[in-house]
Amino acid sequence: MVLHRSIIELCQADHRAERALIEQWLANKTRENLSSWFTASELEGKVAVFDGSIVGVGLLHCEGEILLCYVLPEVVHQGVGKALLNSMIETGKRLGVPNFFLESTAVARAFYERNGFVSSGPPTSWCGLLGYPMEKSVK
Repeated sequence: MVLHRSIIELCQADHRAERALIEQWLANKTRENLSSWFTASELEGKVAVFDGSIVGVGLLHCEGEILLCYVLPEVVHQGVGKALLNSMIETGKRLGVPNFFLESTAVARAFYERNGFVSSGPPTSWCGLLGYPMEKSVK
């Protein structure tokens, strides 16, 4: 599953290979939850497909919150994450969303900064993991 591999393999600077942190982070990343998120009326799910396989997953809340933007390790720095992010922003713009926001991992901060997001507050903590609030205006 994209979410699991991305978190386990790419986010090591965040979870520091601590099994308990990884398990907490992955606890709600089940196939059932993902299916319900992708069919919820207030959420817009995105997938990136290459050679018939899903290589990236994104999830946007209709009020502008980017909830998920994960890719497989083998497609990092190939434009997949950027395409997912841009697709979510374009969808949000069509819905009239002027501002997008998210909580980034330490690993993903540079990615979001390269894509126009800026820090919007001090880091938050959840189960020993730090989240970095970020936002982007598209007015």
